[in-house]
Amino acid sequence: MNQASPRKFTGYHMIAVMVLFFGTIITVNMIMAYNATQSWTGLVVKNSYVASQQFNEVTAEKEAQLALGWKAIPTYERGELQIALTDKDKEALTNAIIVAKVGRPAFESEDHMLQMAELENGTYGAATDLGPGVWDADVKVTGAKGEIWTRKLRFRVGG
Repeated sequence: MNQASPRKFTGYHMIAVMVLFFGTIITVNMIMAYNATQSWTGLVVKNSYVASQQFNEVTAEKEAQLALGWKAIPTYERGELQIALTDKDKEALTNAIIVAKVGRPAFESEDHMLQMAELENGTYGAATDLGPGVWDADVKVTGAKGEIWTRKLRFRVGG
């Protein structure tokens, strides 16, 4: 009977296992670190101390905006972003000025500004080319009486 003897596990085998194991971990970490640094800066405010000193003013401003009771509903179809605005009585908001910064939630490379025009009875729109996926619109509305209302609207384009 001719049986092959089992192969010995040598020091070279151990070195190969260690190189493959740690090489895989280091490669995955490098890929993840590269993707993390290329996608989002992480910057929310330029100076956190200054932002903390303005907390009370910002809070009062947000409460005043909430008291207005305005609602905005974004839609995107055929190359046009539309925002329907209503007041607390669910009446259409007319004669407003709307500026929106549109971009991806985690990437700044596709951010762009839109000046929206009133289309009809509380609906405002602007032509823009948005690819499929999730988008944010940082909307600033100046009402007919000079009221300022800001909101971040998230919407999905395509499937």
